[in-house]
Amino acid sequence: MWSLLIFLVAFSVTEVLGEHILIFHHVASYSHRVQTMPLAEALSKRGHQVTFLSPFYPKEPNPNITEIIPQKLEKYIDETLNREFDINLRVQNKMEQLSAIAYELGKDACEALYKSPEFKRWLKKTNKVDLLIIDSCLPECGIGLAYKLGAKYAIFNTVTIVGHEYDAFGFLPESSAVPELEINSPKPPMNFLGRVSNELVTLGWRWSHFQYSKIMDSMIRKSLLVPEMPYIEDLYRNVSLILHTGDAVTDYPRTLPPLYVNVAGIHCKSSEKISLPVNLELFLNTTVKGHKDDGFVYISLGSLVVSSNLPQNIKNRFFDTIKSFPNLKFLWKWNGVQPKDIPSNLFLSQWFPQLDILGACVPSFFSTTFKILLSHLDNDKFNVKFIWLISAHPRIRGFITQSGRPSAMEALYNGVPMISFPILGDQDFNSHRINKMGGNVELEIGSFTSEELISAVTTLVYEPSMKLQMKRLQNIFRDRPMTPVDTAVWWTEYVLRTEDTSHLRPTGNDQYWFQRRQLDVWLFLLAVMLVATYVLTVLSILAARMMWKQMNTSSKLKLA
Repeated sequence: MWSLLIFLVAFSVTEVLGEHILIFHHVASYSHRVQTMPLAEALSKRGHQVTFLSPFYPKEPNPNITEIIPQKLEKYIDETLNREFDINLRVQNKMEQLSAIAYELGKDACEALYKSPEFKRWLKKTNKVDLLIIDSCLPECGIGLAYKLGAKYAIFNTVTIVGHEYDAFGFLPESSAVPELEINSPKPPMNFLGRVSNELVTLGWRWSHFQYSKIMDSMIRKSLLVPEMPYIEDLYRNVSLILHTGDAVTDYPRTLPPLYVNVAGIHCKSSEKISLPVNLELFLNTTVKGHKDDGFVYISLGSLVVSSNLPQNIKNRFFDTIKSFPNLKFLWKWNGVQPKDIPSNLFLSQWFPQLDILGACVPSFFSTTFKILLSHLDNDKFNVKFIWLISAHPRIRGFITQSGRPSAMEALYNGVPMISFPILGDQDFNSHRINKMGGNVELEIGSFTSEELISAVTTLVYEPSMKLQMKRLQNIFRDRPMTPVDTAVWWTEYVLRTEDTSHLRPTGNDQYWFQRRQLDVWLFLLAVMLVATYVLTVLSILAARMMWKQMNTSSKLKLA
């Protein structure tokens, strides 16, 4: 009896929790990994077998998650996307050069993945995968793999909705009100010409993706040896679920189908105990004689921007601004060669624990100990730079950011006001939306002045209205019935236990793009109106002629 009961329990647990899930990235920055890893960890804790494929090595490996880092893919992404990205493209307003090669990047990265020995070995020995969760950045590569493995597939939106998604998944774009993803995207409300441009951008995305799909379809068939595979766009629209990292603060309100599930801020969490590096904590918890401690501002322009590659005049504007606030400290995530002469209130490092930095800062044993120690030192004798330490540094006062999706959400989660310097991808879109909600000050990296940056820092740190607004946005962002991780896990397991999720897809999924927009209906109505107008005009002319003839006939009779 007991053995039967144990067998039934074990069987039910295996059936519900024992699935193999592959989380798939191929065109990505490290920030994409940051967003999906919390879901991978949560699914692993639920008993699932989780495999994580990406071009990046984990900073803190999880022994319960199998990591695949295909070397050819890792090398390609590092050389093409990471090392070769030039911040001067944005400074010189030449970002269209990068946009033009986006689809080429997707194709070449997919080929590098398929040719990697690590991937080939994994694919050869893998008997079964139940579900692929695929990065939304050009996901065809992962969708083709899902077909090869006979697996269901969901998409994880690491960026905002891209213009081709409407027609790919069968729902209407809201081009009249919601700006599309593009560099220097328009800000609502849009005028007539803005709406025309926005609609053309949507159609442009659709056309470009259509061309890309044809190339990828051929490449996937040959590379994965699946000549019988249905057309890749047909597979694309049969996706089981879309985990969407956008909410009413970080994205414009949209009319989305049930296929989209909001998991905005999935990687955000409150640290139970904030632990900062010793040298950083010492820097933050010290005060120079004669100056107050007004807290600190954190600067990070993302994982792709090498700060040392910024033009010298732009670096000087940052340094001049930092010198203008002797009561503030600044932390700058700095890649590349560090300059020798920097302001004394600036701390440079290649890495910061960003979630801890953006979270609330608390007193520590370290700072208390050093306060006691330094109080007993002869400062002149020991040439100690700092005269005293405060018990704990104040809460972070501001965040200078490129407005990447993960960073912006971390700031919103912690209620930290931002200065935004969007660089590429969806960063303009993210920045514009949060600016409209009152959560940041927007500046352009290529044209801002020291005076503008000084004014922006003053607004962030010394105007209470900015902090109050960020607190309001923080409450909106956090207030939800379930945590984003729990939501993502529930829906992921829903896909696993539900044989068919087609009921979540829009009914317009099988329509042509012009039918979805009712263009054929409007053309028909226009044709009816034109025909009716023509008929009425002809009848009116004929009636007028008849009346004219009758009037002429009557006049002739009277004269006779």
